[in-house]
Amino acid sequence: AMQSAMRLMLANLKEYKSYMPASVIMDDADDESEAEQSVSVATTNQTKATAKGSSKASTKKSMSRTSVSSRSRAQAKKAGGLMAVGLTKKKVSIAIINAVGWLKQVKDMPLHDVCKQHGEMASAILHVFATKKGVPETFSGDRFVCSFNAAKPVGTHKVNATMAVAEVTYNSPNPVSCAVAGGEAKVGNLGTDTMKKFSFVGPLFSWVACMERYAKKIGVSILIDGPTGEDVKTSFLTRQVDQVVYPKLKGEKAITLMQIVKVKEGGESDEWMYELE
Repeated sequence: AMQSAMRLMLANLKEYKSYMPASVIMDDADDESEAEQSVSVATTNQTKATAKGSSKASTKKSMSRTSVSSRSRAQAKKAGGLMAVGLTKKKVSIAIINAVGWLKQVKDMPLHDVCKQHGEMASAILHVFATKKGVPETFSGDRFVCSFNAAKPVGTHKVNATMAVAEVTYNSPNPVSCAVAGGEAKVGNLGTDTMKKFSFVGPLFSWVACMERYAKKIGVSILIDGPTGEDVKTSFLTRQVDQVVYPKLKGEKAITLMQIVKVKEGGESDEWMYELE
């Protein structure tokens, strides 16, 4: 009866852990080890009281289970909390588009008209993302986030991401502020056993978000960083606008911010000449 109760408790514990962040699970690994050892001791004592012959086999089994469990936790800690739940490092690009002033524009409109206008805007932006092999991650109100080469392979992900925001900017009836940057992120499924979502994690996302807010502040349609500019220079004309420090990404090293001016002739096609600024 005691063994059945302990098995039920461990099964419930496993279910609860599926809802907990990986960092919490890693921090509680030592406590879990102590609990498992207590279960092993209790099981061994009960076995000794009933039959001496089976005591040695039970003790050997408990030691084997504890050894495997400890080895699994050690491997998880070595890989890191995020990597232990299935995230892998990958080179990706992230694009953020903000329809500047749209919320103020629709604040006095009837709800039906607001929903209709937002649906049309979202459909247009998501269609451009799809044609450039981007995958929409989130959109809320006037801000849209898209990843390239995270969920869907894209060899030229920096060029595709920049092309996408350039096309949206050129065709938008309202002002927009956009930012694009490429780099390393951890990508994969995050969530519980019953519901997971493909996600990307790392300082790259917060860096692109800061770039977009800065683009809005200085009145620039599209900002990219220096490393991205190097990879897309054959397709775009750029202009340096500033140098900033973002410790989470490059430490104390200055990062160049560049404005996209227009698409160069011979980019995607000779006729696709977007004059953006």
